[in-house]
Amino acid sequence: MKFILNNGTEQHSFEIQQGVTIIGRSSAADVCLQSSRVSRSHVECFRENDIIRIRDLGSSNGTYVNGRKIVEPATLQEGDRVSIGDIELRFSAEDGAGADAHFSGAGAPFVGAAAGAAGQEYSEEEGTPPDGTYMPEVYRPEGPPQSLITQRDGRWYLRDPRTNREVEIVPKGVESPDERRNRKLMMYGLIGTAALIAVILIAPSLMGNNTNVGAVPQYAMDKHAYDAALDEAVKNFDDGDLAAAKRLLANAHKERPDLKVAGILSNAMGTLIKAGENYADLDHEKAGSYLGEARRLLSTPTVRAWATSKIDLVEQIERIRMKVARALELKQAGKLEEAYAEMNSIPLQSPLRAAYQEDIRSLQDEVRLGLLARGDRALQMRDWPAARTFYEQAIKYAPSANHENELQARINDCERGAADKNVLEDARAHFEAKEYVDALELAQQISAAGFYADEARALAARVKDARDRDHVLALYRSGHLDEVIKYIRVNNLQQSMGWLERQASGLLEALKEARRLDEQGARISLVIAAYTKLTELEKDEQNEIQRLARERLAELLQDTQRRAQEFVQLGKEAYDRGDIPTARSIWERALGVDGRSGSTELQRLDDMARKLYLDGMAEAARGNVTDAKGLYSKAMLYAKHGSDYYTRAWRELENLK
Repeated sequence: MKFILNNGTEQHSFEIQQGVTIIGRSSAADVCLQSSRVSRSHVECFRENDIIRIRDLGSSNGTYVNGRKIVEPATLQEGDRVSIGDIELRFSAEDGAGADAHFSGAGAPFVGAAAGAAGQEYSEEEGTPPDGTYMPEVYRPEGPPQSLITQRDGRWYLRDPRTNREVEIVPKGVESPDERRNRKLMMYGLIGTAALIAVILIAPSLMGNNTNVGAVPQYAMDKHAYDAALDEAVKNFDDGDLAAAKRLLANAHKERPDLKVAGILSNAMGTLIKAGENYADLDHEKAGSYLGEARRLLSTPTVRAWATSKIDLVEQIERIRMKVARALELKQAGKLEEAYAEMNSIPLQSPLRAAYQEDIRSLQDEVRLGLLARGDRALQMRDWPAARTFYEQAIKYAPSANHENELQARINDCERGAADKNVLEDARAHFEAKEYVDALELAQQISAAGFYADEARALAARVKDARDRDHVLALYRSGHLDEVIKYIRVNNLQQSMGWLERQASGLLEALKEARRLDEQGARISLVIAAYTKLTELEKDEQNEIQRLARERLAELLQDTQRRAQEFVQLGKEAYDRGDIPTARSIWERALGVDGRSGSTELQRLDDMARKLYLDGMAEAARGNVTDAKGLYSKAMLYAKHGSDYYTRAWRELENLK
């Protein structure tokens, strides 16, 4: 599997190895792309067997796959185009055999990074200090981005934007024209040097004297001792003896200024020391450059291994910083749990873990308190499942056993609240069904200190009131008025059922009065009026008192009607005998019995009195005084004494006299 860089006329391919590969502008990156639009650590490429996933590392210009910006890790497919800054690579899933180079470690060839290769001589013109230390300055363009890679005559060149000098880019293993030229110059130099040495050695014998001409400089420290000093220095650095490490490197550089490793190693160690105990202030780019140079130069295996381990550490610290930056972005976006997960993923053994431990604890507390507040709101709303969920989530962020116990207590409150809620609902259902015993028993099961304590007490009071009310009403409807009054007074129910006590008392007095009149044989109208009053005081037909009163009234009315019919018959007999006054008197008594009987007969007598009066008036007008007197006398006989026609007939009769 490989990436392919195509310039239109040529293409170069780069194999992707197993594991993680960092691609960026930094010289410490596994793959270095020298472009102003590429971030120091731009993208992470992870290969696992035949699967390639890439993840943007928070770069300024982003990473694009097939023209679409990626915000989450993306899996590459055959032919995908990956844009990193202004450089576009094509992914190929084919076997990487025959690739021009490998992306495998910080020592791999850079795309467009020929400067700094092992064995290259540096000059003061290129910015190399006289003491041999080397630190490439980071290029930060002032104007608009320009292409740093150009093609000419079928060759690729990397242009330095500061000096406009160009260096040819060639695949690994292919010799560039400059390298061929340098190799020829080196051969010519070696031949010249050999000739000079020969002349120096042979000339004295030829000249017959011992004079030295052009002696080669000699150093007190040989290469073996130099390498041993470097190995001892890195060992002292790891052991914490920084002063000894510095002395060894300074002495090695002083004794062998022609070798550059000691100076570069000293600068690398100085950068690491300056970063502080937890590397919080580490200059990632500077440290990566120094360590990369130390590893690329002809140093010892021990130094290379040390530089590789420190490069890994520097990259790990940079990745951790990116985690922290992403965590801050998530926090600002209000995604506290995701931010904490990002921060908490910093390895425990990492030196930066201690530096960010307070931030991790603070974020942990924010997440816990946020979940706690949401749980408390749900608790106040009595949303028990939601509150319990928030508390269970918050307990994962508890920093101590006390906090765990506090949250567990809230979870227990949720469980009790949910249980009391179910019991209260059952109690209300029994109450609605008038199953007062069961309702009261359930209401009393609810915790007296729980969330539903007040509602349970109120329901219990309602159950008792309903039970008492139904019992008293049952007594009232059954006619046990004495027991109603007694129960209300004994159980102090005057406040809630005082009205019923007054109703029962009034009804009881009316009942006693009606029975007294009935038993004493009082006039039937009085007895009927007394029982009628009972029916007016209690209109509920289901009430026993009302029922008894109606039954007695029916009996009285039935007896009254019988007596009234007897009076009507007696009146008819008197009328038939011609005893009009007696008939009227009897019919009036019948009317007085039931208010209906005899009314027809009395009306007939009144109509007859009116007719006789009018006939008398007619006869008087004709001058028949005797007939008129007779008619007036009969009119007075039929009319009720004192009535209108009785009075008129009497006056006319007096006038005629």
